[in-house]
Amino acid sequence: VLSKPSGMVCYHVNKTTDGKIRKKKKGKRNRKEKNNDAQDRNNDNDEEYKNLDISLEDALIDIGVKLSTLNPDAMGMVHRIDRGTSGCVCLAKNDETHARLVTNFFTRHVKKSYMALVPFHSQDDNNDDTVKTLDDSGTIIDDIGGRPAISKYTIKEALGTAAYKLEVETQTGRKHQIRLHCAKSLARPIFLDPLYSSQQIKQQPKSTKKQGRKKNRQQDTIDNDSNNLDDAKVKVAQMMEDVADPNGHRFFLHASSLRIDEFDVNVSNDVPTWWSPTLSKLETVE
Repeated sequence: VLSKPSGMVCYHVNKTTDGKIRKKKKGKRNRKEKNNDAQDRNNDNDEEYKNLDISLEDALIDIGVKLSTLNPDAMGMVHRIDRGTSGCVCLAKNDETHARLVTNFFTRHVKKSYMALVPFHSQDDNNDDTVKTLDDSGTIIDDIGGRPAISKYTIKEALGTAAYKLEVETQTGRKHQIRLHCAKSLARPIFLDPLYSSQQIKQQPKSTKKQGRKKNRQQDTIDNDSNNLDDAKVKVAQMMEDVADPNGHRFFLHASSLRIDEFDVNVSNDVPTWWSPTLSKLETVE
């Protein structure tokens, strides 16, 4: 079990203009082909190599870690988490273990917990603040893509009146499950989520009125609407802008623990250090 940093994909299949370093080939690819890819990259110019979008799979192959070949397009990958999500990822070094681990995931014998940072106040479909309260804990049962999806959440901490730090345990494994459940079911999209949280900060032009001097305020615009929001929300939006990745490649969702009883695996992982300054600032918002 490894801790993946936010911003890194678990694996690549296609080579794209974004700099991904894997090109899909017809048929299955074997370890020799992938190792040749790694050798080719070692021969590349250092500056060019630095700019490549290296996946977790690529990084492990490059340092000589043996990985299962059960899925040649994603060697060793038993499951995956999104690029913007950080934290626990399980990999297999041989095919037999890989198959057993996949069975554990498929039969729901794996316990996965996440930490998510969400707004204190709920938001309606237009991302306007509403007064919907959030229970201390609860179960979310909302289909995703027409398939059942279940998550359990607990409020771990209230950060001032700005945010909640939630612990979320997934009972199913649907694509973007926690992101969708937070955004749609709880009406509290995860901060910095580029798909389900559309908050932006827009600097308003200075007033041309002659009636005294008024300080300009930053306006928090949702989906380009010019809604006037209170000072607290503007402060929070500014905090998010300060830590946002320009490409939207990281957000406040962290795979914090993973338990697989058959393999005596029970690991936990603290949130990334880049969260810390924002968490401290959010506690001061009233």
